[in-house]
This record gives sequence, structure tokens and C-alpha cells, in this order.
Amino acid sequence: MLNIAILAGGPSAERGISLKSAETIAKHLPSDKYNSVIIDVMPGAWKAVKTGQSFSVNQFSLVDDSGKPTERFDFAFIIIHGTPAEDGLLQGFLQMMGIPHSACGVGQRADIQQTDVQNIFAHL
Repeated sequence: MLNIAILAGGPSAERGISLKSAETIAKHLPSDKYNSVIIDVMPGAWKAVKTGQSFSVNQFSLVDDSGKPTERFDFAFIIIHGTPAEDGLLQGFLQMMGIPHSACGVGQRADIQQTDVQNIFAHL
């Protein structure tokens, strides 16, 4: 069984939509193949949505009060709107940690971001 961290929330104005999307994903992942936990990604503190358990970004796992890992994750399903996902920060971090994830890589994200900026200026 694969442990999947569904990374959601974030500090953007679309936080609520991201969390709702994460609930939908968790509900539809086959529970006989995947153990999924929705992680609320906020600056300074990542936590499991249902339990409030702390998440260690350095260990990519849920941790107990002493910081000891209790559940490690094999894969990150990114469902964050805005930063740190749409600007590639989260993907860069995950790639450096060797964590497989559901989004495009940093290079592709940078290309998309550059194209978005060029399109904005082209229409001014």
C-alpha cells in the first residue's frame, strides 16, 4: 500500500477550494491500494487536516510530539492553488528531497510561468 500525502490549502485566496478538492481526491482514491492523508500546507506549519498531527517537511512524514516519524509518505499529490505550487517552489523542494509528485517539474513550471507573464504584457 502506498502512503500518499495530499498537499492542499496554502496561503492563497483559493485555500478553501484547494482543501475541498483534496477531500474529493482522498474520497476517490482506492483505499485498498492507497493510504491518503490531506496535509494543510501553511507557512511555518504543515499539519494533517483530520487529526492536526504535525508534518515534518524534512522527513516527509507525520511526526509525534517528540518529532519522531509516525507515518512516512511515498508520493505527494499536489492540489494547492497559487504559491507554493503554481510558482514551482513546492515542486523544487520535492525534487530536491527525491519525493515523487503529481505536478510538472520545476523547469516546466518556470516555462509556463514565463509564458503567463509574456501573455499578460502582450495584451497590455
